[in-house]
Amino acid sequence: MEDDPSRPARSDLVRAGLAYWHRLRGLRPLPSRTDLNPMEIPDLLPYVMLIDVLSDPLDFRFRLLGTEHDQIVGGDYRGRRFSELPHTAAGNPIWEQFARVVAERRPVCGEVSYVGRDDHVSRRFEHVLMPMSCDGTRVDLIMVVTAIERAVTSVRPLSQRIVLRRPAGR
Repeated sequence: MEDDPSRPARSDLVRAGLAYWHRLRGLRPLPSRTDLNPMEIPDLLPYVMLIDVLSDPLDFRFRLLGTEHDQIVGGDYRGRRFSELPHTAAGNPIWEQFARVVAERRPVCGEVSYVGRDDHVSRRFEHVLMPMSCDGTRVDLIMVVTAIERAVTSVRPLSQRIVLRRPAGR
């Protein structure tokens, strides 16, 4: 996984999300959740997640997942904490990216691979994690825009990938 906030986003979708965040922020250090207007970003909404930042101890909670995320995760993550899920718990690279956004109070671009629960297809994601704040200082929400690259490789067992054919003439 890469997470270099200084690298330019590769995806048009991620660049659009970052541009929207910068527009919301204006001259302030951080935009607020109240600045978000879904009517302004209809093309981004399926790829947006809003993640609550919890403190004492640090944790993250899924608040909103766009429809593209719902299709891939195969379950309702709303209200669930990162610490409850093995692939997002502390010590995981995903957790580290979110913690970095909280500590540095700036967006982080990154990439991650993910294998879908039901379809066993590997996908590559590029995302940008963007801090938001109700008081202008403490990061209490992270807006995520994710570009989802469809089926990269099949990870089905070999026995499911083999197609037996009858020899011609039989």
